[in-house]
Amino acid sequence: MESMGRLKPARFLYDNIFLVGSLLHAGNNVEYFSRYTRKLIVFYLLGTLKEEKDFIQVYSYGRLVETKTLFCPKLPIINYFFVYFWYVKTIVKYFDKKERFYLITFHPIFFIGNSLLKKIRKFEIVFWVADYLPSPSFMYNIYQRLIFYYHNRNKYNLYLGDKLNMIMNGQLKNSNYQKTLMWGIKLEEQRRRDLDQIITLAFIGVIRKSHGLDIAFKLLQEHPSLKIKILGECGSSLYEEYSELIGELGIKERVVFENKFYPTENLLSELSTCFAGIALYITDKNNPIYYTDPGKVKTFTQFGLPVIMTNTSEIVPFIKKFKAGEIADRNTDSIFRAIEKMKNNYTLYLKGVEDFNNYFNCETYYKKAFQFLETD
Repeated sequence: MESMGRLKPARFLYDNIFLVGSLLHAGNNVEYFSRYTRKLIVFYLLGTLKEEKDFIQVYSYGRLVETKTLFCPKLPIINYFFVYFWYVKTIVKYFDKKERFYLITFHPIFFIGNSLLKKIRKFEIVFWVADYLPSPSFMYNIYQRLIFYYHNRNKYNLYLGDKLNMIMNGQLKNSNYQKTLMWGIKLEEQRRRDLDQIITLAFIGVIRKSHGLDIAFKLLQEHPSLKIKILGECGSSLYEEYSELIGELGIKERVVFENKFYPTENLLSELSTCFAGIALYITDKNNPIYYTDPGKVKTFTQFGLPVIMTNTSEIVPFIKKFKAGEIADRNTDSIFRAIEKMKNNYTLYLKGVEDFNNYFNCETYYKKAFQFLETD
């Protein structure tokens, strides 16, 4: 298994961990726990919108020993039944009656039926609350009520930002078992970046309309000295809409947009020629990003890029504190001013990215936060 960048080998800190969720590619948590856990089971939930199938990986003493693809139909309601079936089957198959393990999950569905499951297996749930959905939607309201219901009855609770911590508790909790824990960063070897006449911006990950790529396209139309690499994917209708807009604005030659997923191991080379990452989120409080720690931002900094982002999410104070980027409004003038400010003192921002990454370094940040999971 590949090492975690600059991390050095250490003893195994944890006995048995079961990671379950759709956010496992964010925050380097799988790579961290696979390094420090004697037995780690990972259940990847890829959701109903992706063609790829859910799968399970088994690590033993830091080595990947098994990968199993699961049959989970993509129809939303039916998908939940199959996911829950595989969840129960995985617990029964990979953990025996005498083993005690911690289940770390972001989803309330995995609390259902646990009073019965705990009669045949010994485990505790670590609920990493990553969502707050202030939506009038009936289904979202049910989902939110489940989060509160199970959170209030659970011993071990983590929060992907202080706002979530406050919402769930009515006050900011910071105890051994209940505290804010944001995404960690893997320290990567950084490549030297020289400023070119043509500045290339970067966008990574899942693409939604709320991410503001249309604003970035208009920015390119106004400033011929700019390019953009879009290293992510979206649905076919949004891809067609953006492709038409790119053509209408006459910027096709300065846009890389293949509408595909880029594995983490490919990002270093793809981003090595880029100047900064952009994250132009809607700043409305009805946007879930407002309450949490978006994975895109830390992926940019992990690969050495400062960030230009809007004034939303729990990560903004840290971007400002470490000077790891610039905060801009969702308009082309503000974004271009941020680019010019960065360009005039780029070394300062690269140093800020380094300091930011060191603060959230998995080796120290996660190790301190997860002390309660350690083997006695």
